[in-house]
Amino acid sequence: MTGIGYSIPDDLTTEILLRLLSKSLFRFRCVSKTWCSLIRRRQFVEAYMSMSLSRPPRLLLSLNPGGDNRLMFFSSSSSDQSFNLSTMVATKNNTLTMSKVGSKDFIVQSNSVRGFVCCSLSRRYVACNPNTRQVIPIPEDYNPLGYTIPLYIYLGYDHINDQYKVLRVKMRTCSTLPILHSVWTLGGSSSSSSWRRIKSSILYYCCEYNGVCIDGVVYYEVSLEPYGNYMAVSSFDVASEQIRLIKTPEKMVAAHLTNYLGKLAAYDLSDDDDRLILWVLDDVKNQVWSKRACIFSSITHSLLLDIGMYFAGITAAGEVVYVPWTSYSCDPLELFFYHVESKVERRVRIEGLAAGDEVTCFASLSCSFVDNIIYL
Repeated sequence: MTGIGYSIPDDLTTEILLRLLSKSLFRFRCVSKTWCSLIRRRQFVEAYMSMSLSRPPRLLLSLNPGGDNRLMFFSSSSSDQSFNLSTMVATKNNTLTMSKVGSKDFIVQSNSVRGFVCCSLSRRYVACNPNTRQVIPIPEDYNPLGYTIPLYIYLGYDHINDQYKVLRVKMRTCSTLPILHSVWTLGGSSSSSSWRRIKSSILYYCCEYNGVCIDGVVYYEVSLEPYGNYMAVSSFDVASEQIRLIKTPEKMVAAHLTNYLGKLAAYDLSDDDDRLILWVLDDVKNQVWSKRACIFSSITHSLLLDIGMYFAGITAAGEVVYVPWTSYSCDPLELFFYHVESKVERRVRIEGLAAGDEVTCFASLSCSFVDNIIYL
């Protein structure tokens, strides 16, 4: 890179650009054709992804105004996740617009997988990257009779072949009819409008939407009994496309799967209302789980119930995060954090959200968001 009276070596320019946030990086593509070409190179994109993965994951918050077809994405900065902070500044990434069917529909966001998320609205699904604003429609089945068989969509990443894949589970709840498992690959020459059927002899009676991808494996909660409370975990290896069941402790009831410090964990409500149990899969091969108890103060427990907050996940620092189901767009949004090991509680106010009319918003949160500038 050259200019009047000075010259910047290309390797130094690359190092500087690699340290920028994606939002700034996209603006700098307009500086010159040289910079634009450099930022679009596959080698640069891969190096930027490696740099992003070396940093602590950030929070990705999405707000869906009630009766609206927009999903507004906001992300935190990595410096905002210190234990002693009481405020956090959110930066707006993008707004996703989806066509609505009914006025009561709301958009559901999945956990983030290397910067991508799946969003659903009335059985229509898309994969999107809030950083690049790329939206990829996930193909629908030909359904001339309009059957409404429940669908469950899970996003995963195959680190061996560098592919993003979507697992679809189609089943009738509490039915003995066969379960249909299908896979669709995002982007590249493998992407098509059709699903690939995969074989599995596993029988379960219902699924949950709370899938999580860890080290190339997608985990999601299933039930092995009709109308039963016994919980099991189904795993999908994204590379081999094999499905298998993982044994869970007998005392574990319906739970929410999450990533706890790189391990699969299940948030499990215990018999006591003022605490939760966190089951951690310490040994995947031998399916060995350990148990950690998180005890809340009576004030905190009342607060979570009164505001109507739900478990959203666990941060890379080991903090459980609770998010209100709904909030008013004109009011400040507050999150609740609880550190599993130190037992420290804190409330964090989110600043920087778009203000507007007094509209009820549905909130979703992913705790594992990273910058990704790839286009699929």
